[in-house]
Amino acid sequence: MGTAGVGVRIGRHAEDGANHVSAYLAVENKSKPDAGWELNAVVSIFLLNHKLDKYVFKKGQRRFHLLNPEWGFSKFIVTETLTNPKLENEWNSEEFNAGDHKWKVNVYPKGQEAQKGSHVSIFLDKQEFSSGEKVKVDYSICMKNQYGNGDRKRRCAMKNWFSASDNCWGWSSFIPIADMKEPGFLVGDQCIIEVKISIRAVLRSLP
Repeated sequence: MGTAGVGVRIGRHAEDGANHVSAYLAVENKSKPDAGWELNAVVSIFLLNHKLDKYVFKKGQRRFHLLNPEWGFSKFIVTETLTNPKLENEWNSEEFNAGDHKWKVNVYPKGQEAQKGSHVSIFLDKQEFSSGEKVKVDYSICMKNQYGNGDRKRRCAMKNWFSASDNCWGWSSFIPIADMKEPGFLVGDQCIIEVKISIRAVLRSLP
């Protein structure tokens, strides 16, 4: 395919990345490539918060080609979090397996987007995709009250298609921040979140 380089572009995505900083990986051809060149890549982009000694990262898999040489994340990190490194508004679970797929749960205790300051936001984040893969998922997320019985909890359910470009789905208004002050939802600095995942369909591109 000729000589190629790789560049990372950080900035704002005008269409769907409001209040976020976006991050994109681009193949930059330094010499004339073959017209039909193609590159399959697993992409991981990391951003280090030096003050908190923590990383924000996103991962996906993508097929790059002449007509689509760039791919990334329109909502890589909330702008306010980037401009104020002392503000920590994202909790990420450890990676776990369900239905032969890898997942994480992302919790924003101060909210996301229009619900910022009023609700806790929670999202299910699929970690890896094969080329052209789409996964239809029925899922529910439950935040348990650690001091109450089974009725004292907050549960939401949804179904979505997850893909490399839409790898994260959930609720920006999962639970009002005021309700989190009820004894039991947050004990110390920990909350208990239960996730149920059912894989309904998987689509993949032909080799």
